[in-house]
Amino acid sequence: MGFFRKILGKPVVLAGCIMMVALLVVSATQIPNMSPSPQDMVVEDISDEELRSFAEASARIYSIQEDAEKQILGIIEESGLTGERYIEIVMMENDPERETDATEEELNTALEISQKVETIDSQLHTTAINAIEEEGLTAESYQRIAMSLQASPELQDRYAEILS
Repeated sequence: MGFFRKILGKPVVLAGCIMMVALLVVSATQIPNMSPSPQDMVVEDISDEELRSFAEASARIYSIQEDAEKQILGIIEESGLTGERYIEIVMMENDPERETDATEEELNTALEISQKVETIDSQLHTTAINAIEEEGLTAESYQRIAMSLQASPELQDRYAEILS
């Protein structure tokens, strides 16, 4: 989210721009109803080796995501719109209750930016999946570990030890 902080000075969620890593993997794999609930997860089934692989994949994905954010910021700056104005236009366009004050030129520019962002987002997804697989995990196991980490303080402690 550093990209949005640079643009607005505060975190902003822009749907379809940059997805959170876990959501990126979840949506991309499109596994219907296979996400275990926190109660169904068995933390003991996650080895230290898997946690190390998860940490490596996460670090790589974070770096990839930062590069994508820089690319997007460059595209916005080159377009002649400010980041703030781009986000404002996209939010207005995505909310039927809001009236837009954007000019036709601004709308067209924002659409062009959004199309480029979709391409970057698609590349980000592919690269993230490759990073996960190169670390010896599947998208599903990465997702399972991410969800388990959110649900288990014990696993968070083990993960923190691995990171230190």
